[in-house]
Amino acid sequence: MRFIIFYAFSVFVFGQIPFSERNALLEIYQATNGLNWTQQANWGGPTGSEGTWYGVTVTDGHVTALNLVFNNLTGSDMSALGDLPALVELNLYGNNLSGPFPAELGLLTNLVRMNLSYWQTDGILPDFLGQLVNLEELRLVGCGLDFDLPETFSNLTHLKVLWLHTNNFTGKIPKSWGQMHALEDAGLGLCRFPAFEPTDPTDFGNLTNLDLHANGIQELPNPLFIEAQANLQSLKMHFNWLENNDCPYILAIESMNLTQFEYLPTSGPNIDCSQAFALFDPNLLAILVGSYDLDNNGYVSLSETQGVQMLDLANQGLRDIRGLSAFQDLVNLDLRGNQLMGIDDLIALPNLVSLDVRNNRLGPEACSVIQQLELAGVTVLYAEQGSDTEYLAALPNWPNPSLLALVPLVNQGLVYPLTCPNK
Repeated sequence: MRFIIFYAFSVFVFGQIPFSERNALLEIYQATNGLNWTQQANWGGPTGSEGTWYGVTVTDGHVTALNLVFNNLTGSDMSALGDLPALVELNLYGNNLSGPFPAELGLLTNLVRMNLSYWQTDGILPDFLGQLVNLEELRLVGCGLDFDLPETFSNLTHLKVLWLHTNNFTGKIPKSWGQMHALEDAGLGLCRFPAFEPTDPTDFGNLTNLDLHANGIQELPNPLFIEAQANLQSLKMHFNWLENNDCPYILAIESMNLTQFEYLPTSGPNIDCSQAFALFDPNLLAILVGSYDLDNNGYVSLSETQGVQMLDLANQGLRDIRGLSAFQDLVNLDLRGNQLMGIDDLIALPNLVSLDVRNNRLGPEACSVIQQLELAGVTVLYAEQGSDTEYLAALPNWPNPSLLALVPLVNQGLVYPLTCPNK
């Protein structure tokens, strides 16, 4: 008899949870039509039995996990979640929940894994989720989220998995998100992002999977950024607005031998890069002048930029020149005949004396940058002059002259007139 009494007492002591947590579970049950849940075993049982309720995990006298996946929860009031402060895992994937995410979620700072996919919010991705600084996995797939993404996600420095695909975001991915250096799996497809533009090649840094398929993206990520992701295995860019003009970047990324790289366009003819050349391929392009060399992989080695005073990057199909800010000793820079839409980063070159940006895709917004450079004493050639044939004749010496025939693939008709007002 003594043994039986001791056993019963032990279960009561170690199984009991605070009244506030028990009450929170019961409120969730009532608010989500618990009587119609697919599984509801033991819910509403006596005090101390909460660890036996379907989907509930109790550890050291607290509710630490709530897993009610595909369990027919319906409703819009889940504010009681805020009274489960010890939650480490919250998985409500595949139910019929609706309405804004409750602000009380921001109180669950012990959360490590959270999956609220297909909760129909029809609203913004709230800032307060950036308070969940211990999160390692966050999945919000198909939630009807729209508007801009919060800057506060840069606080999620432990985040390894971020799935946001199948939403309706209208803004760009914040540059501050590059501070999420633990991120390994980024599911950002079907989100209507117009661009993916990491500020620095070292942003993120630990990606193994980057899914950007079916957005409105018109340019591939800079190959220098892709190369910096030493563990990257899969890059999905299919069903975007890529064109044959992206071939230099496509071939550069293909040369990295990723396990999976998809880039087929959303409409029109498939991209054909069979006759194009790879960007920064040391076997094909003589693009650097003087003693400066490419590294073994054929990419600009940013650790060897000191002392480089002249760069000839004319007619290379370049769309992104942010890496050039590392060349602090540059005096002469030739960027003619590329596809540049902006040159803001060139302001950071303190020793620049001459710059040629003719025959690019610069718009009127470039005029303010040109004016700043000229005020700093830089001679800038920018007025669009001549035809493709004329400026192709100014190419640097190529190892194989027959390759000249391939250059128009990245220069067809991309001559945009630029006129800046008199200064």
